[in-house]
Amino acid sequence: MNTPTLEQRPLPELDPDPRNTILAVMGLVMIIACSVWLASVWDRFPEEVNTHFGPSGRPDGTGSKYSIIVLPAMALVMWITLGFLIRIPHKFNYAVRITPENAQRQYELGVSMMSWMRLIVPAIMCYIAWAGLKTFIGETDALDPLVLVVIGLSMAAVILSHIVLMLRAK
Repeated sequence: MNTPTLEQRPLPELDPDPRNTILAVMGLVMIIACSVWLASVWDRFPEEVNTHFGPSGRPDGTGSKYSIIVLPAMALVMWITLGFLIRIPHKFNYAVRITPENAQRQYELGVSMMSWMRLIVPAIMCYIAWAGLKTFIGETDALDPLVLVVIGLSMAAVILSHIVLMLRAK
């Protein structure tokens, strides 16, 4: 059986899913809240801040306080990029062969997975910004490994659950 090329895949005919919209709004609100918070505590940042954390969560690199702006900016760029990508689910890589019979369901699942990433990626970036400041001002000595594990497991759970759903919907 020949595998259709990307150009031969059926085009998506997806109705907007309110759950995906809610996830997108939550991710954007998180980015805005993180940015507002950074602006409100900017004066508390010393000129040099922790910019890198090792596997233990302890800081192992420093840099200019302006480098902390990269985190919400990167979260926003990823949020926007994922927003564009969810418009072209027929171009995604899937765990199953896309056919006219399964295309729409596979596309729905692909869009859902990317929508969850639009929430999780800002959560990661905002947590690192918040915890990074706390380590530098001495309120804690490391990123909380439990939080990092929970965020990492959340991302893995979203990806794996969607792959399972895609395999079941083949």
